Order: sequence, then structure tokens, then C-alpha cells
Amino acid sequence: MSVDNNTSSKQAFDPYKRVKSLVSIILVLGLLSLFLNLGKLQEEHNEGPLIYTSFFPIYDLTRTVLGDADIQLKILMPAEQDPHMWEPTPRDIEKLSNADMLIINGANMEERWLAPVRESLPNLKVVNLSDGVDLITYTGAAALGEFQFLSKIELEAGVVYPMQFGHTHEEFMRLGLIKAQHNLNDRNIVEYAKTVMLDEGEIVSQYDTIEAKDSTVYKIKMGHTSGGVYIKVKESGSYYFVSDRLSEALLSYRFLKPDGEEDMPWEVLLAGSTSNLDKLTYDPHSWMSTTNAKSYLNGINQALAEAYPEYERSFNKNKVKAVTELSFLEHEYKKKFEKKENKVFVVTHYAYAYLARDFGIDQYPLQGLTSMGSISLHTLRRAIAFCVDNNIQTIFYEKSGIKKDAQTIAWEIGAQAKPLTSMEFVRTKDDMSYISIMRENLELLEQSMR
Repeated sequence: MSVDNNTSSKQAFDPYKRVKSLVSIILVLGLLSLFLNLGKLQEEHNEGPLIYTSFFPIYDLTRTVLGDADIQLKILMPAEQDPHMWEPTPRDIEKLSNADMLIINGANMEERWLAPVRESLPNLKVVNLSDGVDLITYTGAAALGEFQFLSKIELEAGVVYPMQFGHTHEEFMRLGLIKAQHNLNDRNIVEYAKTVMLDEGEIVSQYDTIEAKDSTVYKIKMGHTSGGVYIKVKESGSYYFVSDRLSEALLSYRFLKPDGEEDMPWEVLLAGSTSNLDKLTYDPHSWMSTTNAKSYLNGINQALAEAYPEYERSFNKNKVKAVTELSFLEHEYKKKFEKKENKVFVVTHYAYAYLARDFGIDQYPLQGLTSMGSISLHTLRRAIAFCVDNNIQTIFYEKSGIKKDAQTIAWEIGAQAKPLTSMEFVRTKDDMSYISIMRENLELLEQSMR
């Protein structure tokens, strides 16, 4: 009897049997969780018509046309991210796989990530709103083996020279230094520089120091805001500075003296393309034009009506109402700006060229003046001189950006620092619309002029 009882006791408390039971429970819970998640994913997939837009202004214009239609509308880019620099994660692309269409601004705004999305989702309809508008264009980078700028400059060995870049939407800038050898002169340097610029170049990050080698190309990563690199050479003497682009509004640059205050003197040998193969690029802020916005509304209306014909009349009604409101806004402020003698406004963010073009006013961006880090005395003097000469009473900064530079200059000239909104960082939960933001911008600009 005792033997039977012990055997029975061991069986009751068999640890292996308990482990098996625990494993079974875990497996059941895991399968239950899996089925719940699959059900959730299936529910998300079957939640009805779904449209994605790239960022806020495109979202809001699309929302305006949609009105009360039973169609889900979402933004792809997170509001806290810089839309010029953001790239989607695999999870973001997975979300897009359930969408009926993706509506984007275009004009290179989404260029950084659009190709991978098209490759991953070849059947996704992409509506590019800027295809039908008048874009502000620039000459982009020169083709390999060509260049746009060549100068001659005297450099000292071991001295660090700052090179400053302004606001840009370009990804890279390529440049090189060529030691002025006895067999090179201002005539044959062009052909030699072309052979040098055939090289793609060594990648350099912002704020790195380039210990420049003779006839070597450096490919500098650009950022959306101002930045720069530092350059030094091993031998003193004359150098040819060659770059794949001119310094212009799209990507301004300055080669500075070691103190970072003044431009290095150089002799410009060529300022223009060595070929007709240069890329064409665009100012991507095309949504900042009320004229373009009306075209966007028409494009959105057409795309939505084709995809959801049952709502066509509603879409068209909403579109007409919004276009009419924008037309009244344009008429109102064009009349106001026509009466102004001084039509210049100063901004820290180069984002308002389209708005300026629409209303016959002039944007002056400070990013071409500000240096790496805080404003230097020399660049501060330049900014102050411009503001005084043009009787500027307001310095505008990006509403969601840094206002320190604007406040510094405003304090120096007894002016005000006020915000403008480019809509690059507006959140959907903010109680704002495209039209209300444009009205606010125009009102602030009109009040700043005399």
C-alpha cells in the first residue's frame, strides 16, 4: 500500500508534467494573441476607403475636398519630423499597402523616399499635385565630369578655413581643390578640372574638417538648415577651387577667412555651366502659393472623383467653395500689397518664394547671412545694414523653428521678431487649416510693410 501511495504521490507532483502544462498554456495564449492581432490587422485592412497624404498642407487641402465623404484620410509623415529629411520605415510602407492612393506635393519635396515606395508598392496610385503648376526652377548639380564654378584662391598650410552653406533641399555638393602647378594655367585648367570632377567624390558630413588633397573631389552631405565644413591644406600657395554648382538661392555657400567673419578673396575664372547636361531642380515649397493651391484643389478633386464617383458632386462643390475663398484672399491682399512702397520682408527660413511671387513682394532670407553656430559680428553687421537700408521693422522666423537669430537682429535695430508658418511642421490636431494659415501669413506680412 505504501509503495502504491508513493508512486501516486510522485505522479501527482511530476515536475515534467507541470512544465508541459505551462508550455501548453503559453502556446494557447500565444495563439489567442496571434488570432486577435490577425483579426485587428484584417479589421484595419477592411476599414473602408483609405487615402494617405505626405504632410499637412496636402492633407488639409485633401480634407477640404473630401468634406463629409466616408473615406479615411491619414498623413504619412510624423508632424515632429522635418519633411525635407524624413524617410519612411518598413512599417510606414506597410501602412501604405492598404491605401487606395497617396497624394504628394511633388517638386522634389518627397523625392528622398518616393522611389522606394514606388518600388515596394508598384500598384499604389500616386497623385503628384505639382505636375500641373508653374514651379520655381534652379540649375542643380553639374553632371559628372562637368562643373559650374571655378576660382583661384591663395591658401596657407595648416590654417582652417570655414566653408558655410545656406538653406538648401539638395542632398550633396561636390567640390575640389587643385594645386596650381607649373603645367596648369588659367586656360588649360578648365579641361583638367573636368577630369578631376569625373570622380564621384569622398563623402563628407556637415562640420567635418577636410584635409584637402590635391585634385581630390569631396562630396559634402547637405542639411535642410544652414551648416558647413572646414577646409585646410598641407602646402601654402595658389589653388583652383572647383564646384559642381554656383552659389545661388537654392544652395548658397561662402568660403570664409579663418576667423569666420569675412569672405576669402578669390579670382573667379568661370561662373556658369561647362555643359548643357546640368540637372534641373525645383524650389519644393510650391504649396506656399495660393495660385498653386487652387491647382492642387483641382487635381485632388479629379483624382478623388475618379476613385470614388459616388461622391463626385460633393467633391466638386467643396472644391469650388475652397477655390473661391482662395481667390477672394488673393484679391484682397494683392490690393493691399500694391499700395505698399516697401515690399521687402526678411525671413530666417527660405520658404516663401512662391508666396512672394504671387503677391509681388520680395523675400530676403537671412540663412545666406548666418554663419555656423551663432551669428558672427561680420554677418550680423551685414544683416543689420540690409534691414536699416530697407527700413525693415519686422524679422520673421519659422513658427515651429528657432527664433534666436531673428530676435538678435530685431533687438539690434529696434524691430520686432514675428512668426510665419510654412506648414512643414503643423499637426492635424492643431486647430488650423491651409486657408487660415495663409491668411495669417499674409496679414503679418502686410502689417510689416509701409
